[in-house]
Amino acid sequence: MSHLTVARSDDGVAGWKIDPKPSLFPQPERYPEELCGIEDPGIIWVVELEEYIILYTAYSRGGPLVYLTTTKDFKTFKRVGPVMLPDDKDAALFPIRFNDR
Repeated sequence: MSHLTVARSDDGVAGWKIDPKPSLFPQPERYPEELCGIEDPGIIWVVELEEYIILYTAYSRGGPLVYLTTTKDFKTFKRVGPVMLPDDKDAALFPIRFNDR
């Protein structure tokens, strides 16, 4: 079953360390949208929230959909829920900084 596993590197180029176990595993009994797995994460750090926002593809009975989850430490996750209907995976997340306006 597809899942998310954290990989870390000090410089983003070399010396990658991959966690030995999945960091975020599908839980279809609680989140039916994850029935057939999760994959393709997009991750950003949001300074104002002091947490990471993760958009990933969850595979439900109705087809693939975009799902939103948050984490501060990649050990605990808060699943927020689907943000797009099945089969519409046209989503991206860009942080807007208040001082960038």
